[in-house]
Parts: sequence; C-alpha cells; structure tokens
Amino acid sequence: MIGGVGEFNLIARLTSNLASGAGIALGIGDDAAVLAPRPGHHIVATIDGQVEGVHFRRALSPAHAVGYRSIVTNLSDLAAMGADPRWVLVALTLPADLEIAWIDEAYRGMGDVLARFGGAIVGGNVSRSGRDIVIDVTAVGEVPAGKALTRAGARPGDAIVVTGSPGRSAAGLALLLDPSAADIPAPTRQRLIEAHFYPIPRIAIGKALGETAIATSAIDISDGLSADLGHILAASGVGATLDLDSLPADDDVATFASAVGRDAIDLTLTGGEAYELLFTCRPADVGRALALIRDAGVSAHPIGVIDDTNALTVRGNGGHARRLGGHDHFGVRGME
Repeated sequence: MIGGVGEFNLIARLTSNLASGAGIALGIGDDAAVLAPRPGHHIVATIDGQVEGVHFRRALSPAHAVGYRSIVTNLSDLAAMGADPRWVLVALTLPADLEIAWIDEAYRGMGDVLARFGGAIVGGNVSRSGRDIVIDVTAVGEVPAGKALTRAGARPGDAIVVTGSPGRSAAGLALLLDPSAADIPAPTRQRLIEAHFYPIPRIAIGKALGETAIATSAIDISDGLSADLGHILAASGVGATLDLDSLPADDDVATFASAVGRDAIDLTLTGGEAYELLFTCRPADVGRALALIRDAGVSAHPIGVIDDTNALTVRGNGGHARRLGGHDHFGVRGME
C-alpha cells in the first residue's frame, strides 16, 4: 500500500527510472526544475487531469492506460498549437490504501507515451487523498516563434478538416460502461476499447501544419467535434456549414452503432476524448494538408466550410435534424 511506503520513498521509487531529456539544466531533486528553451522558440504550456470517478474507473481502466491518457490529454493540446513536447510536471493525489503496483503501472504508461512522442518528467508533487486518485499533469512544449496555431484564425471560405475517426473513443467508452452490448465481434470490441484507452496525439501533424503555415486555426477534439468546432467559430468570429455526408465513416463505429441502436454520426459529432485534430485551411491548401497527413499515416477528411454567418449550418444526412452537443454559442440554423 502507498501509505506504508512514505512520501519521500514513493517519490524516489517513481523517479528512479525516469528518462532524461534535452533542455534540462536542472531536473528532479531540487525545489524546481531549471529548463533551457531553444533559441527562437516560444514556450507553450497546458494543464489537464485525470480524476477517478470522472475520467476513469479503477475497476474498468488499467493503470497503464490511466497514466498514458494523463499525458496524452496534454500532448494533444500541444499538438493543436503546433508545439513540440519537451517537459512534464506530474502532481499525484493518492489514497493511502492504493496498491503501489497500480501507481508503478501508471508511471510506466506515462513513460511509454513520452518515449514515443517526446518530453520528459522534470518534477511534480505527491499528496494524500481521502479516497480517489487524481493525476494532474502540466506539459510544456516549444514552437518556433510566430508559428503557433490558435483557434482564432479561421476565415470565411476556409475548409474545415478533421483527422482520423473521432467516434472511436466514444464507442470504446460505451462498451466499457456496458460490456453486455450484443452482436459486436470481439476484434471490433477490442479495437474500440483500445482507441479509448490509448489515443494518439497528433504531434507530427500539428507541427507540420504550423511550420508550413497551412492551418489557419486548429483545436484538438477533446470535447467532441461539434463542441470543439464551436470553439473555433467563437474564437474566430465566424460561422460554418458542416457537411454530415463528408464525416469520416468508420467500420468499427458503424458496427457498434448498429448493434446497440446508436447513431454513428452522433458518435462522430459529439463523442469526446478523441484527441484528433480539427483545423481550417485555405481551399487551395487542402490538397497539401491531406498529403502531409497521409504521409504521417493518418486519414483526414474535409467536412465543411467556414462562412461569415456567425451561425452553424448543417447539411446532408437526408435532412434529418439533430442536436449538436456542446454548442453553447452557435445555434443550428437549418437542415438540408
């Protein structure tokens, strides 16, 4: 149990095998880390957390996946800014009766994602909770000066593009919460659950979109495609027309939706925690954008156009009306 180890012994245990990284003038062991950013770069910082009972259930989520996701949620924010992950701070709030093997595995998940996508843990904190696990992560990245992507650059006429298949994580979560769902082949079930446990932060794609200045705005899909598109529209002061017939069609999501009576389009539009990128670009740059994303081994789809209406118009899907979850600032103007 964590309570029998003691705070300082636990810190020593968790940090003993951490990989080092570039740009660390002074790492773990002092009151604070001393970091050395590269010349000509701006610092990009973000924070996110995983709270037991809100973001995961211990009985359903492997510790490795919880640790992995605690890092990915932050790296995905950096990807949306076009930034390169560099340094990470981890704050743990843990119940005293937690098995030490659980936190060992969570840290192994953190290390695995950082080894794959970049960055190093340079500090953190450990404290005691009454019952639930809380993992708060601060990630710091770098972006070449003047190359950061933001939500605020979309302009009328821009194409709206999304990477990957945003509905997979939501379908995987639904299967975790209700494993009794019938008529879903085991391989499909496993792939969807893996998509939820182990999302891929689109670091390379975000960096390429920023360095080439192809993207005019960008955001990661953590709250759902429709909600996060709303954030771009609000920040940019524009509207959009969304073509439902152009949304990514995913066979596993379609299989799941058919088996449980869900709407595959709704999963794609409103399912959160996908950690794909949603971005806009000028029409002449769509081909270049799709090519660089394909070069990274990822699919991408143009799904709409930015306009000057300050509203969201939804077209396609046979004209069926639907509620777009998460749109607090933009009403659905019409269906065709």
